[in-house]
Amino acid sequence: MLAVDSSEQLLERCLLDRGNHLTKDLFLTVVAKMSSADPMADIHLALNCPNCAHKWEAAFDIVAFLWREISAAARRLLREVHTLASAYGWTQPEILSLSSARRRVYLEMATE
Repeated sequence: MLAVDSSEQLLERCLLDRGNHLTKDLFLTVVAKMSSADPMADIHLALNCPNCAHKWEAAFDIVAFLWREISAAARRLLREVHTLASAYGWTQPEILSLSSARRRVYLEMATE
């Protein structure tokens, strides 16, 4: 129910005429039109368990996926900076000015 509430709040904020209020019919019409305009916006994955053969469908949340990827990349970069700074005494700006390929080579040498 929370997703519907936040969707309704977003659509309410998008109304051009502030005198209008989002009715349930208008909400459903907008959702249907948005879905037909971009059917790939709502991605569902067909999944199955190889152990028990249970099958189900799950929504793919692209925003959550991208934030996890960005967060993991940021943590990985901080670890690289820490490792190289500890091994060579370089500053963060010096390390970040290196290309990712060059950083990788130095990381391999520092951890041998």
